[in-house]
Amino acid sequence: MLERVSIRAAFARSKQLVAGRFAKILRIALMGEAILILLFLLVLLFIFLLFGLSQGINAGALFSTAPTLLEEILETLLTIALLPCLVIFKTLLYLAAQQKEL
Repeated sequence: MLERVSIRAAFARSKQLVAGRFAKILRIALMGEAILILLFLLVLLFIFLLFGLSQGINAGALFSTAPTLLEEILETLLTIALLPCLVIFKTLLYLAAQQKEL
């Protein structure tokens, strides 16, 4: 997509980019995604706990009942805010692999 080539050429280019560094690039990609997912979950937990405390709901009840509309909206907004981070991470990983910085 970034190089505007055919699908076959893109797969060939991907193979060329990771040649001799597949394990390292895979490890970085998986760890980066895991860190971003963990960050998402921690921020979501923090927001829900703050929301629950502001509404006078204890933490146990907050996670044992169905989410309210406001909680669903907060989760969606957080997803919209953090989803570009995953795309940016993948793009930076691609650019680093392209410049052989890994």
